[in-house]
Amino acid sequence: MSLINIQTVTHAKYQIFCILSKYLVAGLLFLAVAIKIRRFWSMFMCLTPEGRLFYGLKARDMDDSKLHELNIYYRKKSSTTVDLELHNIVRNEIDYRRKSKVVQLERSLWLSSKRGRLVETIKSWLVR
Repeated sequence: MSLINIQTVTHAKYQIFCILSKYLVAGLLFLAVAIKIRRFWSMFMCLTPEGRLFYGLKARDMDDSKLHELNIYYRKKSSTTVDLELHNIVRNEIDYRRKSKVVQLERSLWLSSKRGRLVETIKSWLVR
C-alpha cells in the first residue's frame, strides 16, 4: 500500500470514529435528560382513588408488626409522591389502631373503678 492510500484509510476511520462518538455522546446526553425528566415527573405522580382504597383495605388487614415494618421502610425510602401517599396510609392506620386501643383501655379503666361500675349499673337499669 502506498502512503497516500494508508492516509486516506486512516482519515476515513477517524471520520467514522468522530461520527460514532458524536452519536454516542448525543445518546448519552439524551439518556441523562430522560432520566432527569422521569425523576421530575415522578414527583407529581399520585395514587388513584381506587388505589388509595385498595391499599387502605390492605393496611386494615395487616397485623401491627407488619404495619410497623412498612412504616420504617417508607420512612427510609420515601422518594416519590406515591411512596409518601403509601406511607401516609400506613401511618393513618397505625394512628387509628392506637386511638381505638386507648379508647378500649379508658373504658376498661372506667369499668374497673367502683364509681364506673355504679354508673354503668344505673345506666343499664334506666335503659331497660
